[in-house]
Amino acid sequence: MGKFFEVVERDYKINGNELSVEFKRIAVGGPTGASWSSEPTFMVEIQDEDGNSVASEHTNVVFNKEQLESVFSLGVNETASITFRFNEDKIKDAVKFKVSSKWNEGEEKSNSNGSNDRTFDLKGSVGEYAVTMHIEIDDTDVNGNYYYDNLGGPNRRLKITGKVKDDGSLDLNETNSNGMPTGHFIGRIVDDVFSGEFVNYKAERFSFSLYKTDAVSNGNHDLDDADYDISIGDEGDSSFDSEGDSSFDELLDEYEKYYRTLISFGKKMHNNDPTAIVEYAKLLKRAKDYSEKIEKVKGKLSPSQLNRFNKINIEMVEEMQKIQSR
Repeated sequence: MGKFFEVVERDYKINGNELSVEFKRIAVGGPTGASWSSEPTFMVEIQDEDGNSVASEHTNVVFNKEQLESVFSLGVNETASITFRFNEDKIKDAVKFKVSSKWNEGEEKSNSNGSNDRTFDLKGSVGEYAVTMHIEIDDTDVNGNYYYDNLGGPNRRLKITGKVKDDGSLDLNETNSNGMPTGHFIGRIVDDVFSGEFVNYKAERFSFSLYKTDAVSNGNHDLDDADYDISIGDEGDSSFDSEGDSSFDELLDEYEKYYRTLISFGKKMHNNDPTAIVEYAKLLKRAKDYSEKIEKVKGKLSPSQLNRFNKINIEMVEEMQKIQSR
């Protein structure tokens, strides 16, 4: 990522076991988000006076997501910092450091707004409400519409227009049938998922996550579930056909068990347990599969089931943030 970012030259000091490195954007482009598919990563190697490596650390798209995306969203000549944590005993002889980076550029381009597919039919939710959206991107112009599935459906479409910003994010305004502004979306399309934050006319804020409909319906994945005894139902399982079906409670049970296992291994990784790295990577690969399966039937949930699903997600984010802040 060296053609997009550089390390700001100044005197750096290690505070306890932490080193905050300041990055500056020098050109437009690069990663659009902290995505598992492209794994944009900054690596710091601590060296002694003779240039020998004494410790190293790298960013992670889960634990360092917020800091990574603050760097990726910079405008040219703007700066932001990322904090790296090390084993304090290993860095007592630290004199200098070297920064390197990696980015699977090809996958990022094929799955982001740089894709040749500039038309997106999406389904998902804004807050707790199921929505259906259609957007078309022409260079930097975005046009489309969407509706709330249970609030009038296609007969009550809202218009959305906006721009693709320099950092790749979509900045969209919502207007009603009278042309009055009623809301604002800001988010990104990564891995066929449009996600971010929505603000309505009351200034209330909601997170949103919308999936390309073909990505949801055609998501066939091979999962090795034996390691943790976590299973996901078959794509064609007819037990999800009725609203609020109790079988969805079973899927939520599995989802909650999955995320608790993920958090457990995340804590071990953060404590530098080398045995957790491989197992944690396996678990991360399942996140999208669970998300796709739940989103596929999300419109059929009872209010209590949807509330439970949202609570699980909120708890998972909070636990990840706790791990990152340690």
